[in-house]
Amino acid sequence: MWQGCIRRKNIFKYKRMLIEKTKPELIIEAAILEFQEKGFERASMDRITELAGVSKRTVYNHFESKSVLFKAIIEVMASRLKAGSEVVFQPDQPIRDQLFELGQVKGKFLRSKQFMQFIRMAMSETLRDPAMAHTLQEKSENTEIYTKFFEAAVASGKLKAKDPKKIEDQFIGLIKAQAFWPAIFSGNVLKKSEFDKVLEESVDTILAAYAR
Repeated sequence: MWQGCIRRKNIFKYKRMLIEKTKPELIIEAAILEFQEKGFERASMDRITELAGVSKRTVYNHFESKSVLFKAIIEVMASRLKAGSEVVFQPDQPIRDQLFELGQVKGKFLRSKQFMQFIRMAMSETLRDPAMAHTLQEKSENTEIYTKFFEAAVASGKLKAKDPKKIEDQFIGLIKAQAFWPAIFSGNVLKKSEFDKVLEESVDTILAAYAR
């Protein structure tokens, strides 16, 4: 076990040399490693402090508790996955291709082993912390992209529905039913080919119900 800890510290020090990070960023990176290895309950703020190479006072100045730090990690990881994922509806392009591209945004989250591992850990914590539950849903769903897309698609006439939100909910629900919940319970994320198949079926279902 001690060998694993030493290796973890060495890797972290190497990353610090490659990229100059602020103290909050160092704490976040150290916390990611700690939560991955120990889980939420067993994660230690003392070990995170040591690994980040900062004082305990510095850690608590930026993150007042383990729950606050965990939420910050979720936000950072979600931001990384969202980077470059903006999909804007184009009325002159085939709707099926655009829906598939939109679904791949969700796939970036659902196929990230690291992110899904954190979601699994956090779900048990949400039972006692409703605020964390809200953060998880907001950051992992990334609803703004989907809302704008389906509102534009309905406005253009490519999709027909009284409420674009209904299409959005069904589209995300179809994907999550086969890619999110199985991963939560099994711990295994889908391979790209497997996710693409789920996405194709979901797109076909939406088009069958709402395409003009």
